[in-house]
Amino acid sequence: MTLPLNALLLILLGALCHATWNIYSKRAAIKGISPTAFIWAGNVVSLIAFAPLVARTLWQDAHAWSALAWGLIILSATLHQLYSVLLQQGYRHADYGVVYPLARGSGALFASLLAIVLLSEWPQAHQWLGLGLIIVGIFVVSGIHTLLQAMSQPTKDARLFSGLRYGVAIGGLIALYTVVDGFAVKRLALPALTYYWSGILVRTLIISPWALQHPAGVSLWRHVVALTWAAPYRRSIVAVGILSPLAYWLALLAAQRAPVSFVAPLREVSMLFAMLLGAWLLKEKQPISRIVGASLMVIGIYFLI
Repeated sequence: MTLPLNALLLILLGALCHATWNIYSKRAAIKGISPTAFIWAGNVVSLIAFAPLVARTLWQDAHAWSALAWGLIILSATLHQLYSVLLQQGYRHADYGVVYPLARGSGALFASLLAIVLLSEWPQAHQWLGLGLIIVGIFVVSGIHTLLQAMSQPTKDARLFSGLRYGVAIGGLIALYTVVDGFAVKRLALPALTYYWSGILVRTLIISPWALQHPAGVSLWRHVVALTWAAPYRRSIVAVGILSPLAYWLALLAAQRAPVSFVAPLREVSMLFAMLLGAWLLKEKQPISRIVGASLMVIGIYFLI
């Protein structure tokens, strides 16, 4: 197996988009918008922004999409939605420093292993080393030292083990939707953007009953406008609505050109960009551990090329 240069560039560009929309999402969270309303509003922007491209594709070959293709879209949308819900629940019942590193690290690990087994993507010896370095780097960058510190404090056992369960479960969902989506665009050759856009539509329909709960006396239309175009969140909603699907679309395009077992951990290079953007835009200090983790990830990429 090889990692083509064009696939690597797609992954890196997607990682930059992913890190950027997360910066805007964090800014919106600081301002106090409802997470469900924010996700729903971002989805609406995504559906509108990419509708022309999707309509063109569907007009040309929608009739060729099999029942399996539509089943994968629904399955993928369900897994993505479960991921979002479980992530919020995890942050509510456990520490961020436990849930986040386990979710991202185990997700990349499980996705690579599933792709290797289910999609027959067997790396060479030096590529195994590259995958290992990237996954270790993910854990280090995302703060695995915090988890190790938490494990050394017996008084936090209940909250710690809750975080362990949520983190691994979320990582499992990440792995499942990564492999499902990789199979859809790689083996079934479904158009990546149209496939993902259709999943966003399904997810939007799923969360609409909760997102569209509005105060008595306010019309549904005015509430929708307020959710999608509220002045304090407008820029964040638009940025997330465009950059989030763009980031994943680029990853799916990469999955069509490279092994999914490579794409899954490489997507987490977004942490490097997030680290740089956090230092630049949010003035966050970067500990030595993150620099070490970033270095491991870069070395791992070298062994994959």
